[in-house]
Amino acid sequence: MEPQSQPQTITYKVSNFFNATFSSFNKKIESGLKEVIDKLEYLARQKGALGLKESTYSSAGSGSNVSQKLPSTSLVAESVIYGRDADKEMIIDWLTLETKIQNQPSILSIVGMGGLGKTTLAQHIYNDSKLEDAEFDTKV
Repeated sequence: MEPQSQPQTITYKVSNFFNATFSSFNKKIESGLKEVIDKLEYLARQKGALGLKESTYSSAGSGSNVSQKLPSTSLVAESVIYGRDADKEMIIDWLTLETKIQNQPSILSIVGMGGLGKTTLAQHIYNDSKLEDAEFDTKV
């Protein structure tokens, strides 16, 4: 009779171990979720002060929600571009020199991490008055 009672105690110990472990894990998860929810509720209360607006989604044909993307433009607010004058002048000089050399196509890449202003720099150059007189077949 003793061998039959021993597996029950081992099963009981293993069961208690897992229950205690999962209980501790669940408490940590619950605490973390509560913290995230509290922060989200705080931000929701502060949305006016932060200048946030509630987003509306238009529904696509399949019924999924897709946000509207603003159309891109080559127009740039000149007053908000700082520290790129040397880059701009170098690229404009390169572009105007290249137009004088016929039948030699070349590429200039502007590379860097997102948010460094590559597109803004390209738009700034595109709209520069120095390039209005350049002899480009197409300006896109």
